[in-house]
Amino acid sequence: MEEKVKFSIITPFHIYHVDRAKMLNRSVNSILSQSYSNWEHILVNDGSKVPFDYPKDPRQIYLEQEHKERAFAYNLGFKNATGDWVCMLDSDDEYVSVYLEAVAKMIELYPEYKIFNFGSIHIHRDFNVTMKQVFKPARLETGHIIFKSGDIVNGTFVFHRSLYEELGGFPEVTNCWDFADEIYKQFPEVREMYKRVTDKGEIVYGEVGNPWGQDWAMFYKLTRKYFSQPINTWLYVVHPRQGHDQLVRK
Repeated sequence: MEEKVKFSIITPFHIYHVDRAKMLNRSVNSILSQSYSNWEHILVNDGSKVPFDYPKDPRQIYLEQEHKERAFAYNLGFKNATGDWVCMLDSDDEYVSVYLEAVAKMIELYPEYKIFNFGSIHIHRDFNVTMKQVFKPARLETGHIIFKSGDIVNGTFVFHRSLYEELGGFPEVTNCWDFADEIYKQFPEVREMYKRVTDKGEIVYGEVGNPWGQDWAMFYKLTRKYFSQPINTWLYVVHPRQGHDQLVRK
């Protein structure tokens, strides 16, 4: 396949434990092992606290910031992207080896689309494997129906960089609760879907994902105006979260 399309892969990371450094290596190696070679990998160091290293390649772009969390880190990556298409990769997950090649083929087959989405492979702590189905939300005259988080996974959709230039990135906040508040301001129609009643009978509006939901927020924003073409393939591998990754609101 002629490699006409250039991909920008964005991976924010905050290394605070030796296990996270090992996971970052796994993510980086999954890009170095791609069957498609026309890419740049933008690695954004979000104020890591412990030493780390990863395999180097001239196509990598290394950026760093003080620890301000993922919304700032992703936006820094978006601003520095030069590829035609934007992809996201969590620092504890990985791409299958034909991820970029498969997406490039989708772009060739469906040139009218600016968003594609597909399924994910989930490896659990007991080493069982499940496959998350390809999300296929119903279409409206423009864009897709309203939908809640949980159906889309970070890394299971790609979009043309022109959509970022048109619609922008993430609200720049430093925690998942402020992030949810900003999303409710942008898309008030989703707020009721995140309502719950506490044991004391109080109505509260929770986060839009686990823990942030920035994957859903981006896909939702893109599909208010544009259609995503779902493809029946599974290209993104999600690994189990470690115990020290658990988030507790205090």
